[in-house]
Amino acid sequence: MSVTGFKRKVRYLSVSILALMGGAVVAADDMQSFVELTNGIKTYQATFEQKITDQFGTVKDSSKGRFLIKKPYQFTWETLEPYQQLIVSNGEELWTFDRDLDQVNIQTLNKAVGNTPVFLLEADSDTLAKTFSVKQLVSGSEQAAAFELLPKEQGYSFERMIVQFKEQQLVELLLQDTLGQKTIVSFSEVLVNQELSDQQFNFVIPDDVDVVDSREQ
Repeated sequence: MSVTGFKRKVRYLSVSILALMGGAVVAADDMQSFVELTNGIKTYQATFEQKITDQFGTVKDSSKGRFLIKKPYQFTWETLEPYQQLIVSNGEELWTFDRDLDQVNIQTLNKAVGNTPVFLLEADSDTLAKTFSVKQLVSGSEQAAAFELLPKEQGYSFERMIVQFKEQQLVELLLQDTLGQKTIVSFSEVLVNQELSDQQFNFVIPDDVDVVDSREQ
């Protein structure tokens, strides 16, 4: 996969990506359990490591960086290795800064859960139920919880998502597409519900960079 293609994958996961039941009664319980975990997160900070593997499990690309989110809809997703890219949203607008290209792209933020997996942390049960079927998986530990989310409609770049929590903290996202390719994002050094300033989610465009303004008019 080219660097450009990989960046598109990262951008989808973070913004495009910083979105995640037996009988009817069991289904409702699984959905509610998921929403209770996500609703408890008001702010979230972590380092991430992302790997993309093919259907044979071979690692095709990897990256590392930092992720911050503050409800509602404010986040930064900063890739530090192997290239530098910063994605920032103040809840209304989205800035993507490719440092190696000296280019900033400005977009209107799409708040649809299905288009932005990290917005799973924002969704209530009614909103989530319109987009995904949710099933809680056997985790093997009382301190861990894993959920499988399947899109109810076609048109997504993934057909299956697994969201994992440990001690009520988000620790991993896994997205699998129809060809068996997987995107796995593992989070560490997690801080939940610490104070974050709104100023951290306002991007100041540097001098001497190209600006592409794609905002909806």
